[in-house]
Amino acid sequence: IISGTMVILGLGCLYWSGSKAGWLIALAQVLLIVCRENWPRKWKAGIVIGVMALGLAGFTLKYADYFGRGATSVSARFDYWRTAVLTIKKSPLIGSGPGTFMIRHRDIKGTDAEMTRLAHNDYLQQASDSGLAGGIAYLTWIAGGLVLLYRNSSRNALRLSIWLGLLGVFAQGFVEFGLYIPAISWVTFFLFGCLSG
Repeated sequence: IISGTMVILGLGCLYWSGSKAGWLIALAQVLLIVCRENWPRKWKAGIVIGVMALGLAGFTLKYADYFGRGATSVSARFDYWRTAVLTIKKSPLIGSGPGTFMIRHRDIKGTDAEMTRLAHNDYLQQASDSGLAGGIAYLTWIAGGLVLLYRNSSRNALRLSIWLGLLGVFAQGFVEFGLYIPAISWVTFFLFGCLSG
């Protein structure tokens, strides 16, 4: 009952939030769960094909209008990421400093581009703020931690569920800035630390 309730609430959040990346990440998480199960290959293949077909059909139906209008948030993100990359190129050693992305973006963006405070990519934001060494260290810490934590979590259902949640949050970090929101980052790194212990 608890697991089913969490799945229903999670799907509801995806539906009502309108998160396109969240939908695709959730689909990938389901496929990851199916692929790691000890089922016959034919079953796995059938389930994977079914989940992909249903998931992508639902995604297409839900967001057809959005993509028909030009997917404005997708193109805006490319502008933000371009600013981050240019900032990294300009200051590869120390970055532009914490909280300065908005200033750099204001100076670099085109006249018709949206203004933003953050790069909408936690990893590019980190590299833009603190330089390449800081960005690479951050990405290595997250990716390395996830690999090591999977080894410690793969045999326990609760630990694996937490790991899958962390994987989703860190994957979402490639298109959002969730880890720059203290309430999200605190819970995320608290769970990261719990699995590490």
